[in-house]
Amino acid sequence: MSDQVDMVKAIRDNLEKNSKNYPCHTNRASELGHECVRYLYYRRTEWDKAEIYTADTLMIFEEGNYGERQVLEMLAKAGVECFEQQNAFGNEALFKKLKITGHLDWKIRENGRAIPVEFKTMNSFIYDSIHTIDDMIHSNKSWIKKYPSQLTIYLLGAEEEYGYFLLKSKGDGRLKQIRMELDLELGERLLKRAEEVNRAVDAGELPDRIPYDPDVCGMCSFKNHCNPAEPREEIDFQESPVLLALLEEREESKSDFKIYGNADKKAKDMLKKCEASKVMVGPFICQIKRAKNRTTITIEKV
Repeated sequence: MSDQVDMVKAIRDNLEKNSKNYPCHTNRASELGHECVRYLYYRRTEWDKAEIYTADTLMIFEEGNYGERQVLEMLAKAGVECFEQQNAFGNEALFKKLKITGHLDWKIRENGRAIPVEFKTMNSFIYDSIHTIDDMIHSNKSWIKKYPSQLTIYLLGAEEEYGYFLLKSKGDGRLKQIRMELDLELGERLLKRAEEVNRAVDAGELPDRIPYDPDVCGMCSFKNHCNPAEPREEIDFQESPVLLALLEEREESKSDFKIYGNADKKAKDMLKKCEASKVMVGPFICQIKRAKNRTTITIEKV
């Protein structure tokens, strides 16, 4: 009996064997919305220091590529013309000067205009949380936040006033179309960001780190090269009878949505006023995570 062929291992080994970093000498449209200028500097100057993609990450990319091909076939059968697929975008003078490059997924014909479309696949949980462009901008996922910036660059390049995101749920194949109007203020910030990166690269001056953000720094492919200093977590012991009573009421009323929701909201409103990231109230440990646009609080009884 011949040896069993491990198909999964064969695929993973082949993906990892071909995984490598490539030089990047421009500001990529897909990255300009990143919150850290130092990251964008590293992408241009020390691209070889980035962590190599694992097989798991590469399979996610492959799934996205397959999903895009599938949707394009479905659109063709439905009579929707998709053209200029993966073409470099226009307005060459401006983008050559700022060293901005990118490839739009495709365009569709609408009211006599060539409208840019960006296709994104995502897990069902994230898919269900996105209904508007604001949901992307205020997402707690750093990669989702970059999407509106990417399409904004493409709209500037195409000189169009709006474009579309076409989203696909990986879990069940659902599709969702979201229109995005050109935000000139966001566009101006992105062009200035490109100028800032270019100046740093030309001068060879490493930009400052951003304040440590686990959603950004913790997932950064340059984190081992940058070595961001994660702040020391200190516990704030609160002796508030009111807060303790709310947490106890919250714990004891999980089967009563109305009482639970009321206690949960009041307790979290009080916790938001605490400066520490970890608060201990009686037997309750409360983790407070602050991002630019939202505060997330988790509460556990120990």
